[in-house]
Amino acid sequence: MGILIYIIYQSSNGLLSIGAVVMYLTAAQKSQSTMKGLIQSLISIFNHRLFISHLFEFLDLEEEDIRSEGITGQITTSPIIESITFQQVGFVYPDSRKYVLKGIQTTWKKGQVIAIVGENGSGKTTLIKILSRLFDPTDGQILINEHTDLTHIDKATWRKKITVIFQDYVKYHLSIAENVSVSDINKSNKEDVNDALLLADAKEIAESYEQGINQNLGKNFRSGTQLS
Repeated sequence: MGILIYIIYQSSNGLLSIGAVVMYLTAAQKSQSTMKGLIQSLISIFNHRLFISHLFEFLDLEEEDIRSEGITGQITTSPIIESITFQQVGFVYPDSRKYVLKGIQTTWKKGQVIAIVGENGSGKTTLIKILSRLFDPTDGQILINEHTDLTHIDKATWRKKITVIFQDYVKYHLSIAENVSVSDINKSNKEDVNDALLLADAKEIAESYEQGINQNLGKNFRSGTQLS
């Protein structure tokens, strides 16, 4: 505004020509644009700085070998799960002192359908993460078949026994068969895929397409479809 006022004052007194006025106005606009871009860049740098620390924390994590064959005390054969018992399970996330879960005591038996209901932030997802062994309990223990501590079972062996679909799930732009077998590529044959679809009550969906389980999912393919 100061530059514009100065230009108007100078031109009204006949000290600036029309060409000079246009030149100064153009220079003022470009200066304003440059300053705006500089400020936006500084804001962007500040915003990125807030999150870059998370990237470095991730990169500094030690790689975990979930296969513990040969380690004393680790069970590496898949157990037949008859029951899962939570004994006074509590959990505190790293760098926090607040208990997300505390004193969880329950038993789930084979064949049951369990619904975990609670308010937002009450620890439902955390409980499943502990069961998946993405984390281990801070307090208490989880017993398999009432006597085997879950932490004594090899992680790779245990994770073959469970499947989790979290809130932010992903549907891969692959065929139906590949989406079904992606968690265990050793069971990617047609029979295993069809058995899994049947158990999931999804076989009719695959059969509704001309290509069946080879139907591509995702609009990236010309013949692809997007499942709800």
